[in-house]
Amino acid sequence: MKVGLFIDQIERLNINIDSSCRLAAEAERRGAKIYYMNINDIYTEDGEVFADVSQIGFEAEKGLKNSFYYITEQEVLNLADLDVLLIRKDPPITQAHYAALYILEALRDKVFMVNDPVGIRNGHSKLQTLRFPQFLPTQMIAANKKQVRRFLDKHEDIIMKPINSMGGQGVIRLKKGETNLNSLIETMLRLYDGQLMLQTYIEDAHLGEKRIFLFNGEPYAAIVKKPKEGDFRGNISAGATLEEANLTAREKEICETLKPYLLENRLFYVGLDVLGGYILEINSISPGAISWANQILDTPLEKTFWDVLIPLIKS
Repeated sequence: MKVGLFIDQIERLNINIDSSCRLAAEAERRGAKIYYMNINDIYTEDGEVFADVSQIGFEAEKGLKNSFYYITEQEVLNLADLDVLLIRKDPPITQAHYAALYILEALRDKVFMVNDPVGIRNGHSKLQTLRFPQFLPTQMIAANKKQVRRFLDKHEDIIMKPINSMGGQGVIRLKKGETNLNSLIETMLRLYDGQLMLQTYIEDAHLGEKRIFLFNGEPYAAIVKKPKEGDFRGNISAGATLEEANLTAREKEICETLKPYLLENRLFYVGLDVLGGYILEINSISPGAISWANQILDTPLEKTFWDVLIPLIKS
């Protein structure tokens, strides 16, 4: 099996915990050859899609403790020769990223891609939640200070976050009557390109945000990310702790409702974030947290990933 790995520059990743590397290392354990590429390596010529790739190998028998043990010189590979292409470049999607996704679209009927480039293009983690208003908290996508103040005056206790951030960056809780609100809102609008997501504060936030791992539309595992003391953000990078979790009836309903949409858009691997029975994000660009989840799950998620994926490739 030939597996393409389209990620950010591998030298900048923490190999030991990066989810993409976990997925690739598990594929190698199963006998696959892994071909690494980044955004500057992909190109199209005469209607075909190529990349300057390096074959990489992980310490498959020793985990990832010693980083990768080899990386070859680059060679040109026709990407139609791959069995699977893992499209795992981190958000936000830049113009160069968009261009690469359009190029890769030509492979849709030739290579199994996780996730599909069209699905990724249309699958903004926060904004695609708008397709499911019945599962959303009261919220607004605001583009100016007047809109933010109007939402805050109405609801009094809200969460404000950039639509293109990740890992809890820029997430702020605002309460009506606090000082320096105008300055804070203006700074956020300036720093994050003038678009913010506003949501009413969910009282169950202290119980933790739940990450549900969906493969081919089905939930296979879930963890709760509990905020550290003095914080409300359920992000691992913000110090949240982890516990294994079961799904509530409401969360099962959410997964069932999302399934046709995920399958139609070929979003094989999705990280669904929910809190208090509401959808926060549908992560489909490059969902992670595998290494963190593996600390508390009985079966490594990368193993489950390939157990589900390989029969689909063969079919």
